[in-house]
Amino acid sequence: MSSNKITLKKIAEIAGVHRSTVDKVIHNRPGVSDAVREKILRILKEKDYQPNFIGRALRNQENRKTIAVVSSRVNSEPYLHQGIQQAVQEVGVFGYDVEYYIFDIEQIDQQIEMLYTLAHQKINGIILQALYDARIPGVVSDLAECGIPVVLLNFDHPGCTDALCYIGQDSRKAGRTAAHLAKAFLHGSGRIAVINGYYEKILNIYDRCSGFTAYLAEIAPAVEIAEIVDSSENAHDLYHAAVDLLRRQQIDCIYATSSGTEGIGKAIGELGLQDRTHIICHDLYPEILRMLREGMVWATLSQDLEKQGYLAFQYLVYYLLKGIDPPSKKILIEVDIRLKENMPET
Repeated sequence: MSSNKITLKKIAEIAGVHRSTVDKVIHNRPGVSDAVREKILRILKEKDYQPNFIGRALRNQENRKTIAVVSSRVNSEPYLHQGIQQAVQEVGVFGYDVEYYIFDIEQIDQQIEMLYTLAHQKINGIILQALYDARIPGVVSDLAECGIPVVLLNFDHPGCTDALCYIGQDSRKAGRTAAHLAKAFLHGSGRIAVINGYYEKILNIYDRCSGFTAYLAEIAPAVEIAEIVDSSENAHDLYHAAVDLLRRQQIDCIYATSSGTEGIGKAIGELGLQDRTHIICHDLYPEILRMLREGMVWATLSQDLEKQGYLAFQYLVYYLLKGIDPPSKKILIEVDIRLKENMPET
């Protein structure tokens, strides 16, 4: 019987289950017992429903592959994981499971230890979002020697030449873009402050800040960078950093290089400076969209975190399944400028 003569509804009737259960099995989604899953897969094969797709799924039931996602507990992490999970649902029937290992900011030693532990387990590939540490390139090289490809996600690491690829944004370019916006909003003159989060631990933050300050000095010499403040991604810490700054200095614009920007917005609001001091920041978190809508945020630069996660899993699976290399060693996500006028609908 050809695939165009059998429907999901008919498969469900034969198996004695609801159509949605068959759909879950086809897309390898949770919520179906092993016995029911095996029964439906057997019927799909017998009825020749999508034979190549299902045949591969049946073969992989006894030979599933595992991809480990090793990430840092920062604000971008859940959005990256959403993108990974979307890709997992699309290709999961090909026999890939995902294990997540999430570490706090201070746990870089434990994160590296876990990478070596995974090298001795049945892990086929790793998606790595690690904070800066000089040991990371060596760890990635060791994993490559063990035949375990590593995709660097969101955080790049200089010297990681043995990584399969890096997927993320050109952070220096993002900083330069923010500088161009600051010049435009300030009409070429004014006082600006930069507030960083985890400046020494996340190279993306360093690159945003250095790209911003260097380019702003070049294109807008009349704009004074009054102060550069190093803090964290924690909104509470950023709130206190902003309060201290704004009580000491008259600031027209704050460039926030990391997340936690709602803490800066809270400080501006409580000090009654919302008509004077504005923010240029990054990402499309709900609290940032709220401040963008209210006019406190002039502009935010999106890096499409979900897309980064999706591509990381997709390219790793392509490599493991078909031996296809990513199109480049650096898969760069474009800087997407969002203003109040073009903010995404919520």
